Amino acid sequence: MTYYFMKNLTTLQNYLNMRKKIINQSFLFLINGLVSVSLSILVYSVSYYRYDINIPLANFFGCITGLSYGFLSHKKITFKAKNNKYSKEILKYILLYSFSIPSHILINLLFINILYKYEFKIIIAYLISTSIIASFNFMIMKFYIFKSYDN
Repeated sequence: MTYYFMKNLTTLQNYLNMRKKIINQSFLFLINGLVSVSLSILVYSVSYYRYDINIPLANFFGCITGLSYGFLSHKKITFKAKNNKYSKEILKYILLYSFSIPSHILINLLFINILYKYEFKIIIAYLISTSIIASFNFMIMKFYIFKSYDN
């Protein structure tokens, strides 16, 4: 009886620890994502307005800045990946975003068509598609790109 109770208590503690870690990682993922987008917008705006760089190139600089910050912050802060497999992780990260950006666009268009009667369909569709893609990206980063045994 005592063994059974201790085993279940340990299982419960493991579950609570895992749940706490996932909540913490989700919060850090959100914060780092917001910082990444903010940096991207800042670099894009400064490149275009301050340095008179054309829009596509300014957009490119903004995206590279945001993606670079996102990669490093998720690796070191969100998931605390301790390995030094940067080349493999960067390749996986680029592959993820080469899939998730077009998917975001398609999901966004799908929800715009579904919500065609609503006044704020553009914003609602964008928020829905962003939530879907961010959740997908979180799972791929956690279990595939930055995976570790204690992740």
